[in-house]
Amino acid sequence: MKYEIVVTPGDSVELVLADDLPLLKAALKDCIGTHPCRSEAPPTYWIDRAIRYLELRLEDSGKEPLASGNATYLQVRDGIVEARYEFAPDDDRFDAVPAEELLGLLRDWRRRVANRPHRVIRPRSRQIPLL
Repeated sequence: MKYEIVVTPGDSVELVLADDLPLLKAALKDCIGTHPCRSEAPPTYWIDRAIRYLELRLEDSGKEPLASGNATYLQVRDGIVEARYEFAPDDDRFDAVPAEELLGLLRDWRRRVANRPHRVIRPRSRQIPLL
């Protein structure tokens, strides 16, 4: 699997797959990213989580998805990671890559994200006038 890790003008570290794997591209963008779930979480939060779950699925052969997003999910079956649509789990359309290859990609992506400076963005509080 060929990929490139690109730093955008906004300092986001994006993963760009060069292979023709449209569902995997969509799933990685949908399920895993560099935007933390909470403002205090590191930008590697979702990548770390995917690495941890992928390692667990390889050890225990569990059927639960290693990551899921709004429309897609990633699942391990017999050492292969399949990217599938949430709304059509039995659909024959999916992209598949060796789990060890995806694990290497995720670790590389994590390393690049962790080496970039990041800002903690705190939500602004708003005062709502009482009526």
